[in-house]
Amino acid sequence: MSVNQLSNVWDDGSAFRPERWLEPNGWSNILSFSMGPRLCMGYKLVFLELKSLTTSTLMRAFAFRATGEIENKMIVVLQTRIVGLEEKGV
Repeated sequence: MSVNQLSNVWDDGSAFRPERWLEPNGWSNILSFSMGPRLCMGYKLVFLELKSLTTSTLMRAFAFRATGEIENKMIVVLQTRIVGLEEKGV
């Protein structure tokens, strides 16, 4: 069962009722992608599809052209990460 359909969170979890997200605590209960060890495996695919859809829509609606010389620069980006016990979900 989907976490967004749990009966202990929603009285009518399996009913199609989108206005439930307008309730005072509605958004705090939505866990479509979640986070941590239970993160949705397909969330990157969803964002890739949204980017592709947005790009194709813009390309069809507008005419783009280069504005001049483009210079490519390599830069170093530092990213902090927390290392834990991934095999235990921590």
